Amino acid sequence: GPKANHALNFNINHSSGAAHLWRAVDHEGAVLECFVTKRGNKAAAKKFLIETMRKHGSPKIIMTDKLVSYGAAFREIGVVDRQLC
Repeated sequence: GPKANHALNFNINHSSGAAHLWRAVDHEGAVLECFVTKRGNKAAAKKFLIETMRKHGSPKIIMTDKLVSYGAAFREIGVVDRQLC
């Protein structure tokens, strides 16, 4: 289940190259999840967010690096109102 000692704020970073690296970091800078995919599309963003939320709970705030794929994934999951940037 979710860890009670983590504030439920995610900072999600994405970097691309030969592979796409997704990271969720809590408010203290601790890495909660890392995920590598071949693509940086909506499906990858959605899978990463669902897996992270399953393990750590639903965040109150989600900060991102503004990758376009997040918007569509967040709308489908129902957390678009929590995205700050």
